[in-house]
Amino acid sequence: MLVVPADARADWGVTAFLGNVWTRSNVVHVVIPEARTDLQIEPVQYGDESFRSPVYYGGRVSWTPPAVRHIAVEAEFIHMKMLAEADRSARVHGLWRGVRVDDVLPVATVMQRLAMSHGLNFILANVAYRSSAHQRLVATVRTGVGATVPHVETTFDGFSHDHYAGGGLGAQAAGGVEAGLRSHVYAVAEYKFTWASPTIAAASGTATVPARSHHLVGGVAYRF
Repeated sequence: MLVVPADARADWGVTAFLGNVWTRSNVVHVVIPEARTDLQIEPVQYGDESFRSPVYYGGRVSWTPPAVRHIAVEAEFIHMKMLAEADRSARVHGLWRGVRVDDVLPVATVMQRLAMSHGLNFILANVAYRSSAHQRLVATVRTGVGATVPHVETTFDGFSHDHYAGGGLGAQAAGGVEAGLRSHVYAVAEYKFTWASPTIAAASGTATVPARSHHLVGGVAYRF
């Protein structure tokens, strides 16, 4: 939501935003072949620290092709965080150190840490549609798909990892409004829903972490 359509010419815009994210509880699947472990932990719940350093932030660049008034293509970056609440209890079932388990345990019994405090980062290509019913107010919807780059911070069964890694595909659907403040400058408010299922390092194996997240963001856009 960067550009207020005006005439049949190409437009460029940039925006920057801050926000808050709420990630839904999920089922974390841990597979560590060397430890004879194949576990599902559910539900894993996540705390919100969007305004604690490093804060939630994002930005995008938008281009409206010549002679297209309502469609824009965009490149967008979103830095959100996920921090599992390991002090809560969850159902742990599957194979753990070669022994079958199916019990409600503190998550920290198996998973002492699962965090992406330096970001479950989205790098997305978007298509946006803008409806300009009023000259200074624009309603926008967008959808995007691209790569995720999580900063993995895990401690499973006493073994730790802390590094950036590829997280596979991610996607978003979003809608919001843009209000004109002054020439070329607009206030932005937006709701997003993002999807990702990164498979990250856990001890000598992996953990799959479905991430379904709600975002509320606000920022400033500038049209060239």
